[in-house]
Parts: sequence; C-alpha cells; structure tokens
Amino acid sequence: MYKYLLFDADNTLFDFTRASKVAFAETMLHFGIEQTEETYPIYLEINKGCWQRLERGEITPREIKSLRFKLFLDAITATGNPLEINDFYLQMLAEKNYLLDGAEEMLRELKSEGYSLSIITNGLKIVQRPRIERAGLTHIFDAITVSEEIGIAKPDPRFFADTFGQLDNPQAEDVLIIGDNLLSDIQGGINIGADTVWYNPHGKNGSTNISPTYEVRDFAELRKVIYEKSAGV
Repeated sequence: MYKYLLFDADNTLFDFTRASKVAFAETMLHFGIEQTEETYPIYLEINKGCWQRLERGEITPREIKSLRFKLFLDAITATGNPLEINDFYLQMLAEKNYLLDGAEEMLRELKSEGYSLSIITNGLKIVQRPRIERAGLTHIFDAITVSEEIGIAKPDPRFFADTFGQLDNPQAEDVLIIGDNLLSDIQGGINIGADTVWYNPHGKNGSTNISPTYEVRDFAELRKVIYEKSAGV
C-alpha cells in the first residue's frame, strides 16, 4: 500500500503550459519585444534545453535565470537585460496559479482518504511557493521540496532525501512518485527504489531507457492505480 504520494507540480498538478504562455506574452509586451508565431516556440525550446542541463547537473537554478533569456535574445537578435526580463517573467508567472482540471478535487479526496501528499518540483521558489499558496493548497501537503531552495534537482537522489527527511524518512516501498517528466520524476523515483507513475495525458512516446511502474492519461486512471494498490489488487 502506498502511504506517501509525491507529486511533481508543473503540468502534473498545475497547468504550467497555459501559465507560461500568458506570462511570456505579458513580459514581451512590457519590454516592447515584438512577438511573432515563432517567438514563444523559440523561447520554449531554449528554456527546455536549460532545464535539461539543470537535471543533468551541468548548471544551477541561478544560472538558468540569466542564461535562458540571454540565449533567447540572441536567437531573435533583440536587445535587453536578460536578468531583468527573467525577473519580470517570474513575477508574472508566480501570479498564474492555474490548476489542471480535477487536480484540486483529486488532492482533497486523497487527503481525506489518509494519504500523505507532497510536492516535489525543480521549479524556482519565487514562482512555486506563491502559486501553491494562491491555489489554497499549502495545508494539504506534508512536504514541499523546491530544487532552488536546496541546491539540488531531480533526479538526484539527494533531492528526494530532503523530501523523505520532511516526512520522517518513509520506506521507499510506501512511496509513489507522480510526474510528467521521464527524466526528473520517473528516473528520480527509480534512483531511490520507489514506484512511479508517468502522468502522460497527451500520449507522448516514452524513452525505452526509462520505464515507469505505471503510465496514466488522467486523474481517474491515477486514482485507480492508487486505490487498487491499497486494496491489494
């Protein structure tokens, strides 16, 4: 039986795709940077690459703050202060606490059933903490681990050790890790010997090298996984 459910935040509980797009548009407008159909996709690809480098341990969260918008400005041949643009973008992003449909209902149901819930995120504290608070969910979680705060990112086992420490060090067999990212969430769970759920609502092709314990398309399937394990099915 799983007793501890560790959820990734972005695009697992929160609609980060929507939030990022809105915050980015507001940022470009504020700094007078012209937007075309290609502008946001260019940023997305650069940002994705930066976070992948973080997950591989090549750069720190602090370096992401300046690097991603420096690379972006270079890519679109625009001028500006990368850190200033990044800070404004994060401010806008922190205000967007869009939850995925059904996420809050699921969390409250699981909490009422006696499960211990936690958030594990590679995000930045200036964004993640305010979003969780604005969503009115802080009290639901027994642990919240933000990579920037501890200086370690998923899938590093030390990241999960921090969460486990907040939870009085549960056994890995009692823990289920749920997330949308195969490398940070699923490989992270594998690294510590915990079962994992790949939340994959769009049916993306997975890596043959990283195999989750379960794969689900929606929260109904996730509930089924959790409850069937509890029932010993």
